[in-house]
Amino acid sequence: MCYGFITYYPAQNIALPYCTTWKTVEKCKRYMPQFGGIIDGCKWKDFLSGGNEYIGFMMIELAMHCDTTCSSNCTEKVRNLREHECLRGDLGDFMIFKLQRKYPSISLIKDCFRENKSDNLKAYSYCLILSLAIMYFS
Repeated sequence: MCYGFITYYPAQNIALPYCTTWKTVEKCKRYMPQFGGIIDGCKWKDFLSGGNEYIGFMMIELAMHCDTTCSSNCTEKVRNLREHECLRGDLGDFMIFKLQRKYPSISLIKDCFRENKSDNLKAYSYCLILSLAIMYFS
């Protein structure tokens, strides 16, 4: 990991002494008042709060459809769960990272989603190689 420190005079005062990112999730964007605590349609503070009903729903879905492996039933549920605006892309990975201490089984959402994407990539690669071979030998 590499850090670069730049000193400048901002157009707006910020309460934070630094502005870093977690993948593409900017710390300044999370905490500056002008963004209202909303990133890509996700009210991330509300999502991480203890009373979030969707987290309870996720835990029930994971318990009902997943064990410690990523079965096809589990990966389908995980794909559906990841459609929530707070669980998409890097922001979703950040939310899962934050929630893992309190809910260890939530890591299945990250692991099975990644495994599913990996399987899709393998299938795509196989089809691409097969297509190229057919074109080459025709």
